[in-house]
Amino acid sequence: MNWLFSLLAGALSGTVAAMGLGGGFVLFLYLTLFTGLDFLQCQIINLLFFLPCALLAMWRYRKEGLLQFPVLLPMMLFGSAGVVLGRLAAMWMGTQWVKWCFGAVLIPLGFKELFHKKQSTEKSPKK
Repeated sequence: MNWLFSLLAGALSGTVAAMGLGGGFVLFLYLTLFTGLDFLQCQIINLLFFLPCALLAMWRYRKEGLLQFPVLLPMMLFGSAGVVLGRLAAMWMGTQWVKWCFGAVLIPLGFKELFHKKQSTEKSPKK
């Protein structure tokens, strides 16, 4: 039965991620609340889970003409540097402080998403 919940969590996370709504958060919640894995193991699984998801999404968005490489490439470069710095900071801070920081970031973001009204500027995909 546990494998069934893992499959459902993976499918839901991938679906939510494809919509740009934070699939990593869905998977991370499942991993931390229902699997008994520690925080670091959940982080690692979450990151590795999204590698194939990101590649597939990038391929689809590129095919639809939605990728903006002049914006994407510098962000990828500096994001990679940020990963190294973030990992070093996490090792220095310890698991409990990383958990607190994670919550401290998510709570205001959740309130912003719930209560901030923004006009839609989305670009519809090419068909």
